[in-house]
Amino acid sequence: MLARFARPSVRSVSLARFNSHAAPAKATKPAVKEFTQQATQEDYYQLRSPYAKWDDPQNRRNFNEPVSDKYDFYEMWTADVYTTTSDKQAVRWFLTYVGVFAGACYGLSFLFDGKIAMPRNYPYGGLARELGARNAEEAEIYRSHIDKSAPPANFD
Repeated sequence: MLARFARPSVRSVSLARFNSHAAPAKATKPAVKEFTQQATQEDYYQLRSPYAKWDDPQNRRNFNEPVSDKYDFYEMWTADVYTTTSDKQAVRWFLTYVGVFAGACYGLSFLFDGKIAMPRNYPYGGLARELGARNAEEAEIYRSHIDKSAPPANFD
């Protein structure tokens, strides 16, 4: 149905091209010699130094700089470049962090001599009777810290 409304010249060329057995001439790609270089890590504008002197600092670009045919992939405003870290480097960073943290904790331990607070002692045998002990055997289970200066509990 669409072929009926197409222009006759377009229809004949497309049909001739479809039915011909001649191989099309191969175009030399790329046509411009500047585009033959492969992209390297330095081609990504996001990875360029932000402190360098650029003619266009926002895009980290100099004027009259050759533009790649894949400029849209390398420019400053594309998706972020995914960079990886080797396993060796990651383990080194992790062990450095753990070492610095452990060293800081060990160094801070010299500032604090003892416990932060003293344990609380209860009088009368550690309040064993008040906590529900009925005899001396249960007093071992129920009692809290014993105040040595207090008189012992009486279970008479």
